[in-house]
Amino acid sequence: MFGLTSGLFFGFSLNAFRHAALALDDRHPVFAAIVSVAVVQAMQTLALIVLLYWRDRATLREVLRRWRPSLGAGLCGACASAGWFVALALSPAAPVRALGIIEAPIAAIAGHRLFREVLSIRQIAAGSAIVIGVLLTTLF
Repeated sequence: MFGLTSGLFFGFSLNAFRHAALALDDRHPVFAAIVSVAVVQAMQTLALIVLLYWRDRATLREVLRRWRPSLGAGLCGACASAGWFVALALSPAAPVRALGIIEAPIAAIAGHRLFREVLSIRQIAAGSAIVIGVLLTTLF
């Protein structure tokens, strides 16, 4: 039930992000998407700081103390989010999400090839279903 609920809210969020970018400036979707992602990430950062301050101040202190080592990962995450937001500003949410979900089988294949992780039949079947779903989405 939690998975379905989170998927529902994720769908709402994708559409909200798309409409936020279009509401800012539909003639310059890339600029609007970058502004939207900056606002969303600022809101997420503030929410996380408040939550950690309220629930786990030791973790908040540790995060603030070790901010430099996380800059690379943070930059990669911000660039990935910017890519999502630009895609959402240029196209409806459903095909963007369908294409984005392809990352799961790619990550599984990379884990198998790079780290010798063993893929179960269930993982292979799920990855195949994702690839087929994305192909069907692009065809129709």
